[in-house]
Amino acid sequence: MFVLNKSLQLLTSKYFIYGLLIGLQAFFLLLVIVVLYEVAEYLYIVLFLLSAIILLWLFQMKMNSSYKMAWAILIVLFPLLGGLWFLLWYNIKLSRRQKRTLVHINEVSRGLNTQEEGVIAALAAENRDLAAEATYLLNEGKAPVFAGCKAEYLALGEAKWQRMQEELKKAEKFIFMEYFIIKDGQMWGEISKILVAKAQEGVEVRLMYDAFGTFDGLSDEHLDYLEDNGISIVIFNPLRPILDGFINSRDHRKICVIDGLVAFNGGVNLADEYINRKERFGHWKDSAVMLRGNAVRSFTLMFLQMWEFATHEKENYSRYLVEAEVFAEEKGFVQPFGDEPTDNNYVGQHCYLNLINRAKKYVYITTPYLVLDAETELALCLSASSGVDVRIVMPGIPDKKSVFLVSRSYYRRLLSAGVKIYEYGPGFIHSKMLVSDDISAVVGTANLDFRSLYLHYECCTAFYLSPVCGEVKQDILEVIALSDPVDCEKITNEKFGKKILQAVLRVFAPFL
Repeated sequence: MFVLNKSLQLLTSKYFIYGLLIGLQAFFLLLVIVVLYEVAEYLYIVLFLLSAIILLWLFQMKMNSSYKMAWAILIVLFPLLGGLWFLLWYNIKLSRRQKRTLVHINEVSRGLNTQEEGVIAALAAENRDLAAEATYLLNEGKAPVFAGCKAEYLALGEAKWQRMQEELKKAEKFIFMEYFIIKDGQMWGEISKILVAKAQEGVEVRLMYDAFGTFDGLSDEHLDYLEDNGISIVIFNPLRPILDGFINSRDHRKICVIDGLVAFNGGVNLADEYINRKERFGHWKDSAVMLRGNAVRSFTLMFLQMWEFATHEKENYSRYLVEAEVFAEEKGFVQPFGDEPTDNNYVGQHCYLNLINRAKKYVYITTPYLVLDAETELALCLSASSGVDVRIVMPGIPDKKSVFLVSRSYYRRLLSAGVKIYEYGPGFIHSKMLVSDDISAVVGTANLDFRSLYLHYECCTAFYLSPVCGEVKQDILEVIALSDPVDCEKITNEKFGKKILQAVLRVFAPFL
């Protein structure tokens, strides 16, 4: 009976139904091609020429070189279907309605979060390299840099959960929450109680989550309960059983804004594994930051822009972009920034590259996945070869074995160049952090992999000359003390079959 119930649950689950519909479409496409091939002897030539034309077009496109190479190999290996698959899958195709919404968002939000005079000049007076990085994020990411902001580094998911509950209870006007993963459990249970109570008090509460990340995390009954109690809910990029490239673009952001005065950012989603109330891959190490001051405006604007993009309903931005307290005694500078796949700017990747390339003493990085393009791999190797202390912390217990296998394929070259790699012994590290030279740090949602840097909507917080830089460094050093150093000889002497599998998977790493 138990087995029967489990089987029925599987057959009626959203995962199974969605996968079945996608599979049927792929099978139907293949069937059509086979039938047409038998009817039209020239179909093979037509499809082959289509793939050849797409291959030539591919190398003229503004696209990451590693991503191009993966598509090129796929098209060469499967000339019949490769070209068609590329047309269906590679591009983030926005509908006309989405394009109109984006145009409206850019027009209306222009000038709402401008750079305060004198801030970049003040940063340049202390460090020109950091001012250049801040200027890049301002110009390409439309992200102002702020002084006089208070930042609190939260080294564990448990710390974020506690501080978030405390701040949510103080809300008087509005609460905006945008998360990739939300799951029923103790963490979300306590937070949702506060949200319902606040909504009943008249506080405006909005909740947005990604359809893929929260695929079966919240029941329909629970969502109905939240909406019945005054909480507005939007699902970003709802899953449709259609072969469409936009399905690849997920809202991987983690944002919580309270009254425009407090904001949370970092890697912590709203599920029990993130606070170690549920064990999945050993101890779950994550991190976040809490901001006060005018830097919160950036996260408020990011949320409202994404809300309008998802709903196509015109937003009253100025209503929520409040003037926050200035903490004149606080040292350093703060620069929240977002990254989106629709503009092809790759702001997150270029931010990481800038900090790696400008480092003079050390660069410490934590990431759950290490699927690198050629540029990032080269930057890490050049930095280490130049005498910079480059350290990367990876999980000791991975959550995705195939991705971890690909990640390990990068170890050999990195180690040979002098990069030190560690695997977090107690379990899984989900923190996405970089710190260099005690003067700059980034905490946010972007992993060092293709999906985060090229396909997903992400957001991070950069810190310059801030006490947070020292706190991030100290946290990473404590994590390293609990981690196992990766031995270059052991990696080199891995079994031949494993190396072959890694080589094959690495070719298609951009698709993982």
